[in-house]
Amino acid sequence: MAILPEVAAPDRKVPFRQKVLWTAVTLFIFLVCSQIPLYGIMSSDSSDPLYWLRVILASNRGTLMELGITPIVTSGMIMQLLAGANLIEVDFSLKEDRALFSGAQKLFAMVFAFGQATVSVMTGLYGDPSEIGAGVCLLLIIQLVVAGLISMLLDELLQKGYGLGSGISLFIATNICESIIWKAFSPTTVNTGRGPEFEGAIVALFYLVFTRNDKTRALKEAFYRTNLPNVMNLMATVLVFAIVIYLQGFRVEIPVKSNKYRGQRGTYPIKLFYTSNMPIMLQSALTTNVFLISQMLYNRFPDNIFVRLLGVWSVRGLAYFMSPPHSITDALLDPIHTAIYILFMLTACALFSKTWIEVSGSSPREVAKQLKEQDMVMAGHREGSTYKELKRVIPVAAAFGGACIGALSVLADLLGALGSGTGILLAVTIIYSYFEMFVKVHSIDENTIGMIMTNRSLSRTTRSTYFSVAVRPWNITDKYFTKKTKQPITTYRLQTVVSKKKVCKLAVVRNRIKRRIREAARYALPVVGRVRHDYLFFASIEAYSCPWQDLLDAVKLAIGDPRCYKKEAIGRGGGGDSRGKKFDGGMDDQRKPRNEDYKDRKNHKDYKDQKERRDYKDRKDRNDK
Repeated sequence: MAILPEVAAPDRKVPFRQKVLWTAVTLFIFLVCSQIPLYGIMSSDSSDPLYWLRVILASNRGTLMELGITPIVTSGMIMQLLAGANLIEVDFSLKEDRALFSGAQKLFAMVFAFGQATVSVMTGLYGDPSEIGAGVCLLLIIQLVVAGLISMLLDELLQKGYGLGSGISLFIATNICESIIWKAFSPTTVNTGRGPEFEGAIVALFYLVFTRNDKTRALKEAFYRTNLPNVMNLMATVLVFAIVIYLQGFRVEIPVKSNKYRGQRGTYPIKLFYTSNMPIMLQSALTTNVFLISQMLYNRFPDNIFVRLLGVWSVRGLAYFMSPPHSITDALLDPIHTAIYILFMLTACALFSKTWIEVSGSSPREVAKQLKEQDMVMAGHREGSTYKELKRVIPVAAAFGGACIGALSVLADLLGALGSGTGILLAVTIIYSYFEMFVKVHSIDENTIGMIMTNRSLSRTTRSTYFSVAVRPWNITDKYFTKKTKQPITTYRLQTVVSKKKVCKLAVVRNRIKRRIREAARYALPVVGRVRHDYLFFASIEAYSCPWQDLLDAVKLAIGDPRCYKKEAIGRGGGGDSRGKKFDGGMDDQRKPRNEDYKDRKNHKDYKDQKERRDYKDRKDRNDK
């Protein structure tokens, strides 16, 4: 595993803007590789086995990205299935096992890239091997393997935390959206036998309307032309987009409550698309490999009965029935093909979805285990019945959601949507996941004053998933930070703050609406009585126009327990009582001058007690002298 290249994990939290920059750089490299042609290829009359799948595989024929993401997806699918079936023992809680699993996955990806490159070259996809020569064949294989390595490293770069999402999702969504936009607005002309026509549906619509005398016939041709993308295909694409986005909101919310804190309740959402786009990705990977193997075997053994049963290129066999009909007309003319394809899509997506929850750690048993670790139970049920209730809901939701994804893919294919039904589903789910990611990053509302509490016993995954705080405000000085926090970091995970067992970060959000700091006390005081030294309270306080000292006093009041912070980490000023008593000093509606605020703090009982003890000690020292 040591010989495999690897992207080092970042040593600190990568700022959001830097993540966006790295994501853009990764996307630029991918697009450049998608346009660079392979050196040494020749024109070939051989059929393309992946023509209908290239959009969803981020593949472009004849370029460095010929293989796309197929090796990565295939290796990941096999490794996940092996781990889920317990054929290999992997403990993902151990760093060594995670590193070994990742290395094995990359090794499998390189093996699959070499195998697919060899099959593509030897089957005559770039010309007859006997004509182009052994040296050129070897050069083509090397180019494809190196391009597969580049795509694997780009995916690892994003997944290690330098960018947003994963490279696989980014490449798929980009390729699909590029294909749809090109087919809608392409200015290139194609000779269809009736003269040159514009390839783009929208461009052709305006051209036909403005140049033809018969406007009705021009509109009919623009909406229903068969050889090139038409307006009806574009409308079908928009319709499928809208349906998928609408179904994304369907979910079943299971009420849960905390065993540790009475009155703390929440919900555990189970979406209709519980496994997201994984069923359609696994189905695409399966279809891709079947098509490649089928064409390779048919080219080598065209007369073998079993090979002909698998596929006869390009009109018969199982591979033909696994490919979608191109339009409603083709579906009606060949009902057997349509029925088998629909049955295959629904069954494959449902089975893949139900299998994926077992191998990805989202099964009912794993979810019940996570809830138990967080001391959460289902409201209205006993603690031991959580697994039974989840088992009744999650597998059904996964299978039904996978079948719905397959049905939507079939619907898009029958309507003739641009980019294929599978591609549109992948694009919508990926774009929606990026939308949720952006919402999550900006989830700290600028107009909210309150606090977030987390326990150190929470799992690291939970903390990193649900809590993200902004630190290092625009004008805070270094004296309010410890030595380890003086880097110009713009975002920081709460799990890192909790592991330090002290408050060493002050998260401040600029607020557009002027609010009083006293509201922080109102939000924080109801739970101050439960404070212990192993809890961390974080106050998101309006700091647009208030002095820093008032801000720091309010943060200390929200914390409530002096053991939760160190003086050099928070700064000067008084704090709240650890028993939950309200501290009135400096929290009036109208902010007082600094000297009056100091007088209010002098009147505090703790200050009086300290002053009396100091005076008593001074008198005793004088008497002793």
